[in-house]
Amino acid sequence: MKYKYKCRIEGDGMHCDFPYLTVTVSNGDISIPVEGLIDSGCQLTHIRSDLAEALGIDLSSVPETTSIGATGSSTCKLSKVTISIKDHGEPFESPAIFSDKLPIPLLLGQDNFFEKFDVKFEKRNNRFEIRRVL
Repeated sequence: MKYKYKCRIEGDGMHCDFPYLTVTVSNGDISIPVEGLIDSGCQLTHIRSDLAEALGIDLSSVPETTSIGATGSSTCKLSKVTISIKDHGEPFESPAIFSDKLPIPLLLGQDNFFEKFDVKFEKRNNRFEIRRVL
């Protein structure tokens, strides 16, 4: 299925080159629709920490981990969530790093998302495509 890149206002103006995808993140009976950025440079899915409370996840009871990125490293919490994408098959369980430093709600990373979906970026056409493979 093909999707258009979404626009965001940044400090230097509007940019329309973000591969955002609406997904539903769940923990047990609690589900939240979230705009997730498909990030091929991110190893694990990352979720902003404030969403843990909304999902009923007690971050004080899950293990700590370190997230290392282009701008440095930070101590985060590691848990699991269930992710579903409309019209793309059954929901799937995914490890997730919860971070206070994430500027957006969700990054869909290599481990699990890219294992379950083929992703094709078409920058010149301002669109991307995902196809479920597992």
